[in-house]
Amino acid sequence: MSPGGYDKRGGRSISARPVSISGSVARPGEGEGEGESEGRGEEDGGLDAPGRVLPELLAPGLRVVFVGSAAGRVSARRGAYYAGPGNRFWPILAETGLTPRLFAPEAFPALLPLGIGLSDVNARQSGADSSLDPAADDPSGLEARLRAARPAIVAFNGKRPAAAALGRPSRGLRFGRQAEDWAGAACWVLPSTSGLAVRWWDPAPWRDLAAAARG
Repeated sequence: MSPGGYDKRGGRSISARPVSISGSVARPGEGEGEGESEGRGEEDGGLDAPGRVLPELLAPGLRVVFVGSAAGRVSARRGAYYAGPGNRFWPILAETGLTPRLFAPEAFPALLPLGIGLSDVNARQSGADSSLDPAADDPSGLEARLRAARPAIVAFNGKRPAAAALGRPSRGLRFGRQAEDWAGAACWVLPSTSGLAVRWWDPAPWRDLAAAARG
């Protein structure tokens, strides 16, 4: 059974069962969906959301939930978050100590026992930001689910998802912790880890976020 009890084969959201962030660290690749039963949403209290490109990794009381724009083409094909070539997401988690070592993208369910969640503003499309239909963004649905889960921090991976969720233009956003909370959580905007955004990459806000998440 995978951490959080999501149905990888059906593309469904994960369960909202409580997660301990003080227990043992999950092994890379632990619980990647072998032996899953279908239709776990109601049984485990989770959100059953057919049509999602990637399952939402969400549970009550997480330290931080990272919110991206949408799954890239490689991520959609592999069924794993931040799997595109050159994406810095998994290396920066390891470098900042948010994960105990470098995880492969397919091991993303192992983030839940570490108190880390994952989601996207646009969960039903995939591709580069320039190819996405803004009408497919669902910031209100995301906000409602996050308010129910009550993470300590919501961190946007890039300005595009932050702008969509916060209703503010990208050019007016600054990296780091924002002055106002969002969805009942401390709100951070971070430089995108996408390989397409390499010219704007700066690890410093990620290090600051990691320090805040460790408390």
